Amino acid sequence: MRALSILISFLLLLGNLGKAQKSGSTDSNNQFAFDFFKQLSVNEKGNIFFSPISISSAMAMTYAGAKGETQSQISKVFHFSSNNKKFHSQQGRIPKQLISKADSIQLSIVNTLWAERSYPIKKSFSKTLRKSYSATVMHVDFINRFEESRLLINDNISKSTYEKINNLLPTGSVNSLTRLVLTNAVYFKADWATKFQKERMGDANFYLTPQSPIRCKMMGIKSKFDYYEDENIQALELAYSGNNFSMLIILPRPNLSLDALVKGITQDSLKSMIKGLEMQEITISIPKYKLSTGYQLKQVLSGMGMPQPFSDNANFSRMTTRNDLKISDVFHNAFIEVNEQGTEAAAATAVVIAMKSTGNEKFFIANRPFIFIIREKTSGSILFMGRMVDPTKSEQ
Repeated sequence: MRALSILISFLLLLGNLGKAQKSGSTDSNNQFAFDFFKQLSVNEKGNIFFSPISISSAMAMTYAGAKGETQSQISKVFHFSSNNKKFHSQQGRIPKQLISKADSIQLSIVNTLWAERSYPIKKSFSKTLRKSYSATVMHVDFINRFEESRLLINDNISKSTYEKINNLLPTGSVNSLTRLVLTNAVYFKADWATKFQKERMGDANFYLTPQSPIRCKMMGIKSKFDYYEDENIQALELAYSGNNFSMLIILPRPNLSLDALVKGITQDSLKSMIKGLEMQEITISIPKYKLSTGYQLKQVLSGMGMPQPFSDNANFSRMTTRNDLKISDVFHNAFIEVNEQGTEAAAATAVVIAMKSTGNEKFFIANRPFIFIIREKTSGSILFMGRMVDPTKSEQ
């Protein structure tokens, strides 16, 4: 249950899939969620947690600036349709629809374009982001104050996620070659519709494998819930206050490994499972947990079929007339806490877009500690030698 229940809990932030209004964009985003989850599962052996709506939103804004094979590869990985006004209108409508259902819970989704103030961005690109994605456009000085800009972006993300995501862009992720950063932040907090019972809370075994039990905090209740079972799985849906959002936990039978379940689950099987949910009285016990994750997605997304957007062959000419941009990396952090009161979750994604290296052009950016030497060239004699660690302390 470990990894899959955590994924499904946040995947279903998209709404009750059996009841909510469907759209082509929603199905595409959900398909990416399963593709991405399976790709992560190849290398990640422990807990996995992410927000597909956050990653898809940030990449959809990036997609608006792509052309040619770059556009095609992003489209293939994220299952985006034509890169036109209709698509971006539909994609941008999803967060608005989710928030409209959040009358009994707390939900916010924030998009922002951080642009180098001296770099020419096409008005059509920024207009699409403003109109379709309600994105705020912020002008910053990446060239001369890239570290200050990085901290500003991180501070904005922290505030948007109620301080649950605090260092989305790590040191070195932004430099003087950065021209754009596209960010998305999601925050979710909701109480359970049916409260857990205090007398059913306590320590119990959680089996990492049948032979490897550990002790953890468990919470329980006996009540009526939507439930489904077959020869391979048990599925339980826990509604949040207002009943518009829920957590779905999918538990493999003892004879089915989690790896086998992960490999076999699809968007279609999930829909079938949800369709089969029936209200039943059942006694449940689930662990309390808190989890933070962080991913650097360049290799993952490249491996899924979009290497060109990260290369010097990238085509983001819908962003600028210069066509000198590529994605340098994509960062995604997520947080979740599940306890007897409900669930608090947050996630943020940043797509960092930087200048390409053109031809044999070289860059030397002394933005970290360095050694320096003063010497006489003919004899090679060193007159002075030093190490610069902190230039702010260079004058004494």
